[in-house]
Amino acid sequence: MARGYPQSLESLGVAELLARVESMLGELRTQLSEQFGADVYIAPVRCEGHRYNVKHPSNGTSRTGVPLPRVL
Repeated sequence: MARGYPQSLESLGVAELLARVESMLGELRTQLSEQFGADVYIAPVRCEGHRYNVKHPSNGTSRTGVPLPRVL
């Protein structure tokens, strides 16, 4: 005697939905990279992003030892 109805992801339509979601995410990634470029980070909702420009003391040369240009 079998109880209930044997269910699978295919019978419930979950596999098809996951394939559609995966396709939509691929399209979204493509559109975002075309609009904003690959170097842009999109923060999650309610997340604050900060950018800090830190000035380090300089002895007149760059990190590679090359003299820095004078700023007028």
